[in-house]
Amino acid sequence: MDKKTRHAVLLAALFALTPDSRAATAIELAQQHNEQAIALHRQGDFAGAIRLYREALPAIVEYFGEGSVERARVLNSLADAQLAAAQCRDAEQSYMRLLDIVDASQAPLMQADALNGRASALYMRRRYRQAEPLFLKALAIIESQQPLDSARALLVLDNLTAVYQSLHNAAKTELYSRRALRLRQGSE
Repeated sequence: MDKKTRHAVLLAALFALTPDSRAATAIELAQQHNEQAIALHRQGDFAGAIRLYREALPAIVEYFGEGSVERARVLNSLADAQLAAAQCRDAEQSYMRLLDIVDASQAPLMQADALNGRASALYMRRRYRQAEPLFLKALAIIESQQPLDSARALLVLDNLTAVYQSLHNAAKTELYSRRALRLRQGSE
């Protein structure tokens, strides 16, 4: 079979699919993009990961919906990759879209991660005063969960320490630095 005939047969087979099977095929492709993006993200290929996360989102939205946890997870990964690639404005926008989806009562730790991520993007753009309340809110959410997620708490405590250092607030720098140290030593 020549290339043109093979292409025509493939198109005919695609259009023969029912709408449900086309949707299933689209979501399978989106899942493959997401898995590949995660692998690229881990390897440090942030540009490749960002491209694949973006390619996965439309099918995920179509299949699961705008406010779905699945969309939130991919947006979170996209924002993390953007932040790692120093695309701070894009990351901030992605985190804001994520915060529009997640609700503290349903997914508090995901909300805390999004707040921490958005605050980190602001911090990287030297918007320390805007980042501070977001870090504080993220920490409050994390500390409200039992058992305490020490790794998440440490990340935010370290971020707060950095913010207060940048703001030249020695008392708060010391406060959050000591809290982080106690948590690392297992006494908090």
